[in-house]
Amino acid sequence: MQQFRNILVGVDLTQIDEISAEHIPAPSREAVKQAIWLGGQVGAELTFISTLNVAGHDSSEATAAAETMPAALQTAVSRVHERLVEQAGEQGVAARGKLVAGKNWVEMIRQVVRTGHDLVIAGTRHRNHVGQFLFGSTGMKLLRYCPCPVWLTKPGFRDDENEVLDILIATDLSPVGQQALELGISGGQLLDARFHILHSIEHHTKLRMRFSDVPDEKVEARKAEKLEQATQRLHEQLIQTDHRTLTWGTQQHVVDGPAHKVILQAIEQHEADLLIMGTVARGGIPGGLIGNTAERLLPRISCSLLAVKPEDFTCQIAPD
Repeated sequence: MQQFRNILVGVDLTQIDEISAEHIPAPSREAVKQAIWLGGQVGAELTFISTLNVAGHDSSEATAAAETMPAALQTAVSRVHERLVEQAGEQGVAARGKLVAGKNWVEMIRQVVRTGHDLVIAGTRHRNHVGQFLFGSTGMKLLRYCPCPVWLTKPGFRDDENEVLDILIATDLSPVGQQALELGISGGQLLDARFHILHSIEHHTKLRMRFSDVPDEKVEARKAEKLEQATQRLHEQLIQTDHRTLTWGTQQHVVDGPAHKVILQAIEQHEADLLIMGTVARGGIPGGLIGNTAERLLPRISCSLLAVKPEDFTCQIAPD
């Protein structure tokens, strides 16, 4: 996380009746809190962005549409941003506010492309019937289309600064998995967290389905071989990081099973506060495709998420 210098923070003002700094929704307050903390840790500048819909406006003319909003509305949003900038300044963090018109996720990504933000922080909003936090449409669109890392925060993250956080890093051993690992380790140096590094293989079940007549001992021998190979590759990824500097060290887990199920089980087992993972396994693919594992996993996770893309990920959202 040390590399983040230009952070975009989503401040959702569309779900409240009165626009004021005191009435910011809890998910956005959480995003603001974490952004100010991170900005203070790494010396990053923050941009607080609020997006409001203007009837009949062309999304390609977002700035002009924002300027034609009623003066009272512009003033109310400006006051919210001024207060947030003041809060950041009290922590020694440089910040500014920006109001645009259009679809929230589209305008946030356009801001990333125009200004070169290296991290987007936004809050989650919805709960399902069992109390898990789900990513609303804005969060899912950011995960699919945003070219830079996206941190979706869950309310309550780091409320107790004396509590040791549990961070789960899921790697598929690809280059983007290495990125997630390096990002997580650098974050651990700031958060002083416990780390679980997870990789899954899907060998055992698939082999059984394809070759039902294979003797059990051969299946188990092949499974053990795959696990050993994956464990060695995970170790090779880990030694390229500064993991030895972590106070609590790391626990490495290589298990057999479908990746999305294994990750969900690990989140529950280790009571993870944050999941860090790559959303696609290869670069050069268009935005909107985030991989089978991510598509199955993301609507169901109950913790905060920091997601990264390959360095050559192709963003389909034009800056204008």
